Amino acid sequence: MTNHRNQELKEVTIYSVNPFVVSQDRLATAVESIEKELAERLAYYQKEEKHVEYQRLKQRVEFDLEMIEATGMCKGIENYARLLTDKKEGETPYSLIDYFEAMNKPYLLIVDESHVSLSQFRGMHAADRSRKEVLVDYGFRLPSALDNRPLKFDEYINKKANFLFVSATPNDLELDMSSEIAEQIIRPTGLLDPVIEM
Repeated sequence: MTNHRNQELKEVTIYSVNPFVVSQDRLATAVESIEKELAERLAYYQKEEKHVEYQRLKQRVEFDLEMIEATGMCKGIENYARLLTDKKEGETPYSLIDYFEAMNKPYLLIVDESHVSLSQFRGMHAADRSRKEVLVDYGFRLPSALDNRPLKFDEYINKKANFLFVSATPNDLELDMSSEIAEQIIRPTGLLDPVIEM
């Protein structure tokens, strides 16, 4: 803020805003997979005489490949996540929960307002899939982009986490999945209930 230099650095690493860190070998393999999928999809568009989609996809993916090869990064690199992480089609994508599971220690996953968030979680996969199918159909993305997705409900709820569902109005789902239920009688804000005069 003062424009005063604190120290001089000989070397500094500046990471991209959206880093997707993989080894150079993994990146090279992913580039080959992207090129192969692009060739297959372009052949499909050509056969179907979808010239706009053909041109759109060709231009987009070739630019992405140039950026990946030059900088190791491109805008929307997460859409190549399956190819970068060597996952199979339809396989559960990596998530932050995998990081905790890899530590091989018990962890607690708190689901706040679970009566709402669990229901929303159920709908996320379907909504994301619907949106991405349009992008794939019209040549904005390769089909593998469909695997850059939220976890399905079963993939999420069957993780090894210890879940704590927090809700003032729990649904049957939370109650059925809970081994212990604790009812909070007091208001969490510490405020007293208003006096009611009749």
